[in-house]
Amino acid sequence: MKKPIRLLIQISLAATLMAHMSGCTLFGLGVGAISGRKAAVLTDASFDSLRTGDKVAVRLMDGSIQKGTYTGKNLEALDSYALRYASWYETLGHREGILQPGDTISVSRYSGQSRTNTFVGLDENVVYLGYDGGGHEPVQLEDIESITIVHTASTSSTPCASIPDHDGAPFRSRLQLVPSGQGSIVYFAPEEIASIRVSAVSHAMTGMVVGLAIDLIILGVALQDLYSWELTGVLQ
Repeated sequence: MKKPIRLLIQISLAATLMAHMSGCTLFGLGVGAISGRKAAVLTDASFDSLRTGDKVAVRLMDGSIQKGTYTGKNLEALDSYALRYASWYETLGHREGILQPGDTISVSRYSGQSRTNTFVGLDENVVYLGYDGGGHEPVQLEDIESITIVHTASTSSTPCASIPDHDGAPFRSRLQLVPSGQGSIVYFAPEEIASIRVSAVSHAMTGMVVGLAIDLIILGVALQDLYSWELTGVLQ
């Protein structure tokens, strides 16, 4: 094959490769942008939409703000949780039928199962049942038909008030935060939090870099094939 024709084919192949090379880069850029998240202000008590690693600014009920990285939830020790719970219980005027940490309760489920355990806390739509060995079991409220408070000293019992009547009761799960510029974790109970501002996150650059790397690999393989054709005489 004459040199001008060979050169024309090489240029055409190179142009085709360059035209398609940006495909993975642009695709990675798009996927990265979609997988990110917009800035948001959360006020819901459960804060379930938070993701580990989110950069947040927590505004507390006293007006102070703590900035840092959200690292998940932590189940508070029963002793300190019981103190927070007792403070809330005092505001009710010792109303009957309200659960308290340490109460022996009989839980009947819609499945027909009934079990006596120790009440060790609440969370959003969850009741924690404790065991003698120190473990606990989270039970979804939707699975519970009724709860009865068992008074072991008098062998009597009191029907538990509906869990919605426990509105305002402290949750046992606390939010974990690594403050900006510090390494030690701090904890916030949901009732201490007025709102959480979540910073916007974009993975567009990461997606673009990954896509570009794939494009470069494809280009390298194609150029190697082109060089092989030269050696074998396909383009001669």
